[in-house]
Amino acid sequence: MSMQGIWVVVFLLSLMGTQLVAEGPTSLSDARAPVEANLRTPEGKAYDEQVGTEFVQRHLGALRQCKQTAGDDLLKLLDNIEAR
Repeated sequence: MSMQGIWVVVFLLSLMGTQLVAEGPTSLSDARAPVEANLRTPEGKAYDEQVGTEFVQRHLGALRQCKQTAGDDLLKLLDNIEAR
């Protein structure tokens, strides 16, 4: 999954949480549409690039360590990430 994809998921989850409280359930496609539209704007592209770069700079070492510890075991990898 690309950095853009990760940020779309994070944003959608936060958006869905606030929408559930404010208005009730929102479909995933309804929540995703404004995110995708935002990411197509120059500002959205710049933000995505900046956040992606910062995320890699801050967390790549820890993710590599977790992956090395977990090997090909995805569940173990997720456990390692949650433990941090």
